[in-house]
Amino acid sequence: MRSIHTGIALFAAEELRLAALPLFEAGLIEAVEWTFDHGWTVAPPDWVTALLDAYAAEDRLYGHGLRLSPNTARFDDSSTAWLAELARDLANSGRAYRHVTEHWGFSRTRHLARGAPMPLPSSEAVVVATDRAMHALASTAGTTVGLENLALALSDDDVDAQPAMLSRVLDACNGVLLLDLHNLWCQAENYGRDPRVLASQYPLARVRQLHVAGGTWSDSAYGAPFRRDTHDALVPDDVLALLAWIIPRCPALEAAILERLPGALSDEPARAAWRDEWRALDHIVRAAAREPVIAAPTVTRELLDTTATLDDLATYQDTLSVALLGGGDPREIHAELLADPELTKFHAQIARWNLRALDVALALTAKWSTRV
Repeated sequence: MRSIHTGIALFAAEELRLAALPLFEAGLIEAVEWTFDHGWTVAPPDWVTALLDAYAAEDRLYGHGLRLSPNTARFDDSSTAWLAELARDLANSGRAYRHVTEHWGFSRTRHLARGAPMPLPSSEAVVVATDRAMHALASTAGTTVGLENLALALSDDDVDAQPAMLSRVLDACNGVLLLDLHNLWCQAENYGRDPRVLASQYPLARVRQLHVAGGTWSDSAYGAPFRRDTHDALVPDDVLALLAWIIPRCPALEAAILERLPGALSDEPARAAWRDEWRALDHIVRAAAREPVIAAPTVTRELLDTTATLDDLATYQDTLSVALLGGGDPREIHAELLADPELTKFHAQIARWNLRALDVALALTAKWSTRV
């Protein structure tokens, strides 16, 4: 039987403390993921610091970042400032992480200081930009680094390009894949894919950590409801079934982490249901860990674009962020981007965008963005 730890994403919030305390007291939570750049603006309370130190001492603390934006085409002053802050944090805390991961998707441009990660076009330039950032992250973190797959996809092209580009980047930095099963399931639901076939497009041999979460559906004026990774609901049964299926196919897997935003744990019934969900998750992990390892097929996909430069990618990211920050009708925004001569190298991909997805990208930008 393999040793795979079941844990939680830790937040410095009283709702999460109350929800998780019975599990911690019973010694059930075996691993903790900490989004460390959350702690750079407001110092975490003592109970969080104590947990971080304890799990780090057991080598079961997994670091996660939100704000590096490793896919941003320009490695700029914001990138180096983030890395410097990480170096200070590591030096001051004295903690070591099993690995440090970041999100796939760009969340910073010339016009955007911070935002929700946005999907990327299929492009060699994306691989080049991300490889540069991941090597810088590895040098600063002093440990293994990796990336988490993104839920939002703007098209079928995007669904297939993400695992292809992730594989290239992780091969180059010998990194790990943080595979978010709900994110993957969102793409499968939104684009009519078999989630198991889609999962097999990813480099499963590099999966060291899994995320398991729930989310919600957004109604759309442009078609069927769109599944989103809002982390504020129970894990769907289909995602739990996917968890049981994928564990034997991830030979390097160490930890399965349950994610839930603290705001969704505001009363005791919600907290009790979350604890029951965690126990169910733990049961699935333990049962699947007893299964023999199954070799996953190797899938090789060619990227659609091989001619765009880093400057072309930077222009694409700047232009898209301006369009999303401005808001408006998705049809009109889509038409404007298709008419922009500076985006010519990406027009074929933009033409195939799904308006439901573009509508969600607008909503995420309106909610989470900070302008430069």
